[in-house]
Amino acid sequence: MKISKISLFTLALIFILSTKVSAEESSSNWFVGSRLNISTLDDEVDSSSSIGIDVLAGYQFGKFLKLMVGAGSTTTSQSESAKDSDGFTSLFATVRPQWEFDSGFLVYIDVGVLTSSEGDGGKIGYGLGYNAGKHEITVGYETTIIDTRDIDTSGVALQYSYHF
Repeated sequence: MKISKISLFTLALIFILSTKVSAEESSSNWFVGSRLNISTLDDEVDSSSSIGIDVLAGYQFGKFLKLMVGAGSTTTSQSESAKDSDGFTSLFATVRPQWEFDSGFLVYIDVGVLTSSEGDGGKIGYGLGYNAGKHEITVGYETTIIDTRDIDTSGVALQYSYHF
């Protein structure tokens, strides 16, 4: 009897949550968001930890593809041997193929290009996320490579997007 009550409660909760999510579905494919990157920055001189903050905007083509553009700033903790790697600012464009399931969970891959105060480069990443209608949150692993100065950042990226 106890198992039936728990099952009934669980089914009712799933129904209520799914109704709420479908009621908040976005009416547009446009979105804005922000991303926090916590990573290691390796350059010609040394390796140090870095924190990056990006603001972004984009368009979602169906459930399977997004295009994002944005700007970001990455700062590094200064190590004793690092002379001029205190961070950089960048502009980027990213294509995100993603696979979104009916439950709202998604898996994605990011491929992009960027131009920064340190030179031009590329971005690549992958991760998991959850889409709750207008709100989406993802967590993943991201690598940024800037060719001209041999700068490479790799680490965890946490992103929030609001679809309006």
